Parts: sequence; structure tokens; C-alpha cells
Amino acid sequence: MFVSKKILAFLILLIPGFMAPLTAQIHVAITSFENQTDEILLDGWQRNLPDYLSVELGASQNLILLERNRLKEIFAEMHLALSGFVQNPTLAEKIGKLAGADVILSGVITKVGQNYVILAHITRVKTGEVMVEKVEAPDNKHFAQMAHLLGNNIRFRLTGEGKYQQKVSLKRYPTAYFLLGALVSGMTAGLLEKNAQNAYDDYHAATSLKDFDRYYDKANRLNRLSDAFWGLAGISLVGATVSWLKNMKQKDLKAGSEKGPSINYQWDFYERGARFGFTIRF
Repeated sequence: MFVSKKILAFLILLIPGFMAPLTAQIHVAITSFENQTDEILLDGWQRNLPDYLSVELGASQNLILLERNRLKEIFAEMHLALSGFVQNPTLAEKIGKLAGADVILSGVITKVGQNYVILAHITRVKTGEVMVEKVEAPDNKHFAQMAHLLGNNIRFRLTGEGKYQQKVSLKRYPTAYFLLGALVSGMTAGLLEKNAQNAYDDYHAATSLKDFDRYYDKANRLNRLSDAFWGLAGISLVGATVSWLKNMKQKDLKAGSEKGPSINYQWDFYERGARFGFTIRF
């Protein structure tokens, strides 16, 4: 009986270990993404990207985002600037310890040829290891989509949540709507033109001055409306052609990293707390 009680107590002590979470929460510090181009528009990207990433990463219960005001205080104490943070293992370790961060995110905004690129440096404070995630767009009109894609892939790297995305199809130009507009406008113009011709026939068949004026004015009015709708149909056809040509040249948003997406690498990237097994307490 005594042995049974000891075994029972031992098993009870094991239960918390078996119920331990598979992953521990990761403390993330988002510093800055420096605009390395001469384009003033990208200064807005530099200011807003940390906030976009905070929203994306904050959606994970496995990530804890550190307050940027606290980061600014720490950088000020070290005579650094958030906008001038340079990847340095020793420096990252000091900042991480002061801020209580496990991972530091920083990066740059640049151009490669005609493409716009955001490079995110994911620095593991414990080892100084740096992994790079990037997103690339064919022009500067897709910042929100780039930020969303980057945040999604960083969240995957840190927690294994969701799915790693290597590309996102950009919104296409509305060729079909322009074609529909051209069709409707053309049909309307044709109908008005037919009614105008009927009015002219009535004008030629009229026998009184009053009817002459009425049918003549009606025919001219319908002809003017018909011309307007023919013009609208032509503009719609031009829009459809331009949209089709732009869609032919349209590229996707692309993403990538120094290492291929792998859940196994993800778990190796961040080691903190118990992931499996049991705990024995005495």
C-alpha cells in the first residue's frame, strides 16, 4: 500500500511535465527598416513598416512584442538610433538582454534594378545568428501587400504558424469591366442611333410645321446622345486594351530567405522552454 501511494504521487508529479506547452512565447523587438534609396515615398515605408509588422506578428499568441518606447530608451542609453541599428552579434546580444528580447527584427528598404525590395534581418539574441527574409515587388504601389507577406513569413519562421508564402498574385487591372462597359455603351449608342433615324423618317413624313420642328429636334438630340455613347464605348475599348497590356506585364510579389522554408529549421532557430518530455520533481 505504501508503494502504491508513492507511485501515485510520482505519477501526479509527472502530469505537469506532460502537459507542458510545445513552444514557449518568444519576445520580439522590432527596431527599424532603413530606406536606402533616394525616393522620398519610401520614407513612409520606413516609418510605417514596424507598425505593419507589429500587427501581423501580434496576431500570434506565441509572440510577445516589446514596446518601441522602451527600445528607444535602451538605444538612447547606448547612444544608438533605431534607424541606424547595424547587425552586430555582440551589440544584438546586449540590446536583447537589456530589452528582454529573444529576437530582434530590423532591416532595409532598397531597390534591385526596377524592383522594390524589403530585407528583414531576424537576429537571434542568444547566438547572434541572423536570418534574412525578403519580399520583392515590381513597383512601389504594393507596400501593404509586401508588409503583410513579410509579416506572415516572419511569423512562420518564429512560430511555425500558418504557411510560408513564396509569392502573392497582385491585383489585376479590370479588363473585363472595360469590355463590358464598351459592350453596353455600344449597344446603347446603336439603339439611340436607330431611334434618331426613326425620328428623321418622321420628320420627312411630317405635314405640319409643328411636327417638322418636333421630329427634327428629337432626331438631333438622339444623335448627340448616340455620339456620346459611341465615344464612351471607344474610351472603354482603349481602357480594356491598356488593362490587357498591363496585365501581360504584371508580376507577382515574391518572397524568399537565405534558407528554404522548413518547420524543422524553425524549431531549431528558436530554442526556449520545454518542447516535449516530462519533468520529475522530488
